[in-house]
Amino acid sequence: RKRMSTADGRAVLKRRRLRGRHKLTVKMNEHVKKVRW
Repeated sequence: RKRMSTADGRAVLKRRRLRGRHKLTVKMNEHVKKVRW
């Protein structure tokens, strides 16, 4: 679980727990529309 070492990783994990994965990934990657899902 190296993610916990960075603030970003922690935020990602926290969001992931909220189960809004799809919307959150879109919101976070607005500048990177091409994410392989």
